[in-house]
Amino acid sequence: MNLKKNIKYGLILCGLVNILSVLIVTRLFTDYSVSYYQPVVMGKPGLVMILIWGFAYLIIASKIEFAPKMLLVFIAEKLFFVYEWAGWIKYHYSLAPEMITKDFLSGGFQLIYGVNDLAWAFFFVFSYFALNKNYSQIY
Repeated sequence: MNLKKNIKYGLILCGLVNILSVLIVTRLFTDYSVSYYQPVVMGKPGLVMILIWGFAYLIIASKIEFAPKMLLVFIAEKLFFVYEWAGWIKYHYSLAPEMITKDFLSGGFQLIYGVNDLAWAFFFVFSYFALNKNYSQIY
């Protein structure tokens, strides 16, 4: 098992998840139903930033061993979205049936994006410590 290769592929997958989920949920930026219930985080600027983060994961994937502290930035970004999602869910979970009925794709995305981001935050934490442990043994 090659640690760097697994982290690289994880970053690529995370980038693709970010990019494709936004493009699919917004139907290539022609439908902003996802923005209706959480307009600040899931408004057009927030969705564009999710795409940009996705591209950042793709760009750094093959060079992460040279900048492992970037994973700390990625952890912070994912935890920000988890925090926003948890706060939103706490006060708006009762809207779930309405959201799913109006637009299954947008409603479903709104209900689960925080769980997805939490899983990626754990991946980034694991990757950070694994890379640092691996390199501390080399030097």
